[in-house]
Amino acid sequence: MKVVYFADSLPPIADGVSHTMCRLADSLLANNVQFQMISPFQPGENYRWNSRVIKIPSVRFPLYRQYRLGLPQISRIAQFVRAFQPDIIHAVSPTFMGVYAQKLAMSMNVPVVASFHTHFSSYFRYYRAGAFEKLAEKTLARFYNRCDATFAPSENIIEMLKNQGVKSLKLWTRGIDINRFTPAKYDVDLRLSIDAGTKPVLLFVGRLVKEKDLDDLIKMAKILEQRNLPHKLVIVGDGPMRKELRLKLKNAVFAGHQSGEALAKWFASADIFVFPSTTETFGNVILEAFASGLPVVAANAGGPASLVKTGINGYLAKPNSPVDLCLCVEKLLDNRPLRIKMGMNARSFAEQFSWDAVNRQLLTDYQQIIENYHFSHSRVFVSERNSGKHLAPVFQKKWLATNFNQK
Repeated sequence: MKVVYFADSLPPIADGVSHTMCRLADSLLANNVQFQMISPFQPGENYRWNSRVIKIPSVRFPLYRQYRLGLPQISRIAQFVRAFQPDIIHAVSPTFMGVYAQKLAMSMNVPVVASFHTHFSSYFRYYRAGAFEKLAEKTLARFYNRCDATFAPSENIIEMLKNQGVKSLKLWTRGIDINRFTPAKYDVDLRLSIDAGTKPVLLFVGRLVKEKDLDDLIKMAKILEQRNLPHKLVIVGDGPMRKELRLKLKNAVFAGHQSGEALAKWFASADIFVFPSTTETFGNVILEAFASGLPVVAANAGGPASLVKTGINGYLAKPNSPVDLCLCVEKLLDNRPLRIKMGMNARSFAEQFSWDAVNRQLLTDYQQIIENYHFSHSRVFVSERNSGKHLAPVFQKKWLATNFNQK
């Protein structure tokens, strides 16, 4: 099997999409799949597959300067992709590159699929442009419906996309490295360095941006302080809201961007993971928290609602309700045995999610899509052949006369 990916987000970008594509690339190598990626970013040499990435020109994304939108060099990319002869093309994002991927696939007579990673339409409400949200939903639905299939990361998101008119949906969930993220990475010295003492450590990990609903995190922390509930809040990540968060959460610890073993230690050394975001399509960090033995308090929306089982591995709070978020956290703050029990349940739950199994299923779906595509197109060709539509107009009259004894 040969696959070409049009991917706007790859390392050095550090987000959920980039992480997912990295793990997918590792699985493709392990399963001897031939692939190429076209992207505005070029991963470093520490990525075994970096030579399979074709870097293209790009422009900065207006809202976040670290992101870039790829601008396909049509003749160059078309020549490269045609020479590679892919069996299927995967448009990772609904951007300029994604639209070009669709057109190229159509011209080459190969199937094209897309994946839903980011809840773009919901972002408008965070930037005083909520009136455009419905229009964005319709535009995105048209994009996804031009694909042979669209992969979504959770059942909740599949249901949401169905309601927005998206068809041909398939599940492509996410995995977790349970050897990297484990309670065994608990670090006493790390807790001492933040002066946690015996206070429960609340952890948030993610980009520091408005669409993570960090205003709810700020309000929740204020309520906890007003109620004199002992805790230590740790925020791991970076982004445009960092300055505002530092100003409003003076007692919180800001660890900045963390990755690899350092990130695993922060997870394992905390007690409760708090995630107020209502725009997540999956929530990789929730699986990382589960694998680290942490109960999770998350907003009952999007991908997290499919992962967090209330009363078993955490609690789901009402979306955009700092008060309810606080009440859920409070249930765990003063009940260490409950935290431990839920943490054990969380770890067991995370062990079901293997990247290898997840991505092997994706490859199986690819194969089925390829077979269905060529079967349906062969039927169309036979139908057209029998009707004479496949013939050039200059020959159609002669074909009709011969087959229907027209004089």
